[in-house]
Amino acid sequence: MQKYTDLNVSIIRPCLVLGAGGNAVKILLKRIEQNKIRFIGNGNTTISLVHPVDVVQCLRLALEKDKENDVFNAVSVICTIKDLLNEITNQMGIESVKKHVPYLLTYLNAFFDETLSKNEPPLTRFRSKVIWNK
Repeated sequence: MQKYTDLNVSIIRPCLVLGAGGNAVKILLKRIEQNKIRFIGNGNTTISLVHPVDVVQCLRLALEKDKENDVFNAVSVICTIKDLLNEITNQMGIESVKKHVPYLLTYLNAFFDETLSKNEPPLTRFRSKVIWNK
């Protein structure tokens, strides 16, 4: 096995990547249009988002500037989930999200979805914890 002694290794950590054409964006927009989006708790959980262009920029900068064992966090914007959804609905020209679901109910629903679903459910216990962030 060959060893590389002069190879720098860096870590690139993008947060939630949202960009035009991505599956997450398509699913989110569809659920908003269908009025199927609910806030878990009060909607004031902070979320970090990154655009794919910013991820590429981070990768380029890491190649140019990195030293051994550098860590790069790729983030475009930090906002609350409520602010994000309000901006999206405003841009779509539709009514903003108003409905809230208690965390415990969401978590239990995710548990049963994970247990009974043959495919990966859209909301898992892990995702509900991350979204609620408490």
